[in-house]
Amino acid sequence: MADRGTETKGSGIWYWKSNPDPWSETQYAQWTTFFGIENEIIERAYLNKIGHASLENYIIDFTDMVQVHRKEKHKKRPVKRDILSTVNSDDCVLGPGLLSPGEPGEVCRVVWEWAKQENDSCHILKEENAAEIIDKAADGILVEGKLLKREAEGRQFADGLKTMKGKSLDELSVCCVALYATESFMYKLVTRTLQEDDLSKITTIGPFGFLLNNALWRLRSTGNFTVYRGVNMDRIKLVEYKSHIGKV
Repeated sequence: MADRGTETKGSGIWYWKSNPDPWSETQYAQWTTFFGIENEIIERAYLNKIGHASLENYIIDFTDMVQVHRKEKHKKRPVKRDILSTVNSDDCVLGPGLLSPGEPGEVCRVVWEWAKQENDSCHILKEENAAEIIDKAADGILVEGKLLKREAEGRQFADGLKTMKGKSLDELSVCCVALYATESFMYKLVTRTLQEDDLSKITTIGPFGFLLNNALWRLRSTGNFTVYRGVNMDRIKLVEYKSHIGKV
């Protein structure tokens, strides 16, 4: 195993052995990737030289390099880490994100209703109110993560967002888009909430939706840009997708 002290932050891709019998010496080894936020949680713990990483249902033990089920300790599987540069780009494809900034002045209803409830000062994101809105967005993410039993992911998102307090609005914008594009419960929840005008999520998703809406407009004002997120495809779908590149 590589020396953790020499690794570059965020360079690792983590896998768990997904064979029916993970300890068989005769079966062909099958490895499945930890996607999105789970990979980030594992990688952060690894680079910080912590003995293990905590996911919702599993503990990743770095000493023995195994995944251990939280409730059934006898259920273990090997894990491994590869460097990002060794990943074959033909095995993945980037697809456009699901949110559109819309026309100038257009705001999703959930975002608008949240801003109205908060008071007029929240209609425009400013450096003076950014920290307060970040805290509210982080608190909402923690609530939704708990409801979905994805508390570790929720904490990771909330902590990442809170690191933006005191940073520039441009840096905050980039962070919000990156968090939204991460493979996790968040992009599905945020997209569904905003598309369906789910007003039951005003308090929890409204603040992050507000930051994301501002981020898209702020970044677009600097020129045209595209938001990407990773998606899984079989080979047929991949060929079909590539045939449409450049088309509207």
